[in-house]
Amino acid sequence: MNGLPNVSFEDFMLMVKDNPVHRNMVRQHLVKTYDEFIEIFSEILDYAITRLEENPQHHQNDNEDALTEKLVTSLKMAGYDATHGTAGGGSKDLTVKWKNPQWTWIGEAKKYKSLNDVREGFLQLTTRYRTANPLYTRGALIAYTFRPKAAALLKEWMDEAANVAKDKNVLLDNFRVEDCSLRPQLAYNSFHDHVATGLPCQIRHIAVALYHLPKDKSGRSAKKYKQKNDTGLTDPSDPLQPTRVGRKKASV
Repeated sequence: MNGLPNVSFEDFMLMVKDNPVHRNMVRQHLVKTYDEFIEIFSEILDYAITRLEENPQHHQNDNEDALTEKLVTSLKMAGYDATHGTAGGGSKDLTVKWKNPQWTWIGEAKKYKSLNDVREGFLQLTTRYRTANPLYTRGALIAYTFRPKAAALLKEWMDEAANVAKDKNVLLDNFRVEDCSLRPQLAYNSFHDHVATGLPCQIRHIAVALYHLPKDKSGRSAKKYKQKNDTGLTDPSDPLQPTRVGRKKASV
């Protein structure tokens, strides 16, 4: 092809409308408000998460840092200033900035082995970590789930989050939860008054479904899956390994 075709902006957007990365890489340069930044970024983050979920077999031995670094790499490729382990009230797992340097989104990532794991991540987000500007208080709790029924596990956590918010040692005022239309049943939005400023704060709770235990002949006989098939547990050596959904909950 000699040179670039003469294509209008409208025609270009029509061509890339079904590709969330290409579509939003254009839109993200046109944002004028923090809310617009968050709206577009959320779509890109979900796309990066979907890419992780697409091949769970490649992530079974990853720890939290390795999984989060994969998300950071995807977000950087989409053009965002994404970092892992940035300071701000503590060492934040994931920090994303865009355009206005005060527009900051923060994420805390946890392997969902027990309710206590995600509880601690939630408390870090709500009581320890800070965005660049107290006016821009949006973030996410990312729960890597290596057990089956990620949606049920996340719902179990959301029920517990309401109890955490009412705990006399925490007290997140005006706490409420809403469904997330971008990722139904695998994400929810919670709202509360920020402890430090009293301003509205929104946290997105996201389950990343990475359970992988194939039941076909090769899966049943493969050494790397045999322990899971024999015990039904993701990691039988893990003292925090909880019971299956529907049975007695792990202690918190």
